[in-house]
Amino acid sequence: MNIRKPVLVVMALGALAVLFGGCSGDLAQTLPSPDGVPAGSNARFGLQDDGTDITGAVRSQFTVEERLTGTTDAYQTARVIDLREFGGQEVNQANVVLNLDRSGSMSGQKIIDLKVAAKLFVSLMRANDQTESMSFASSWTTDQAFTSDQSLLNAAIDGISAGGGTNAWDSGKAGLESLALLSAAGLKALVIMSDGSSSGDLQGMIDRANELAIPIFTIAFQLGSETARNAMQRAANETGGQAYEPATQQELQDAFFAVSQSIQGAYQIFWASNFDPGTHVDIRITYNGPGGPVVVERTNVIVVAPDP
Repeated sequence: MNIRKPVLVVMALGALAVLFGGCSGDLAQTLPSPDGVPAGSNARFGLQDDGTDITGAVRSQFTVEERLTGTTDAYQTARVIDLREFGGQEVNQANVVLNLDRSGSMSGQKIIDLKVAAKLFVSLMRANDQTESMSFASSWTTDQAFTSDQSLLNAAIDGISAGGGTNAWDSGKAGLESLALLSAAGLKALVIMSDGSSSGDLQGMIDRANELAIPIFTIAFQLGSETARNAMQRAANETGGQAYEPATQQELQDAFFAVSQSIQGAYQIFWASNFDPGTHVDIRITYNGPGGPVVVERTNVIVVAPDP
């Protein structure tokens, strides 16, 4: 993910990812396109002008462009459908459960890569942010309860060892319940990272997330099964989160970085994609209002399926 401006721009760490971020309230996760263009996707991001937050932006000040991931094709302009701006504690404080896969298939280099990427996420926390670190195999544990202390979170992540099955969905629901009990202000989000087909109640987790208005962000690391990838995409797309499918160590770190930025983002933009649902695209969002131009780029964004 790159952010460009003719002069230095420091992006609010609230820029996803794309994702971002949670789509709660009365705005549908995907919106129908009356002209036949496939229903689109959404990105949550932050905007800053030399360290100052840009507020009050309107839809007409943005353009969204897409191209197929992994290509150098020319970007195609997509139709912007809607823009939401978040404010107050929802932007200034994030409360996140990191639910990390420690199943047997994560042994070796994978668990090393995961620890590096998860600790990158921790390093991006702001002073008011709180994170709880969970890990799952056939069952799950809370390795570190909600805290703003990065050293405690890093120690918990370093203590994870691989072994056992994969139960992302029931452990994810447990993470949602932990968020539900948390009486802190600000945005709440669940992040699930897994490398395998999961057992547990996927639909039950999705239903509970929507009941609580908590978005789920999923990171499917080197996950070969199409069925398993589709399940991870469902968990994100149907709760207002974002799905990522990194294949390399660097892409795994990029995904955690993008999730952090989405969760902390002040804006969410919706557009009608030029590509079919399930396609992976790179996107370029350009803001041309006061304090701009500011360019936000996302890679490997999955175009979500339209609502029934």
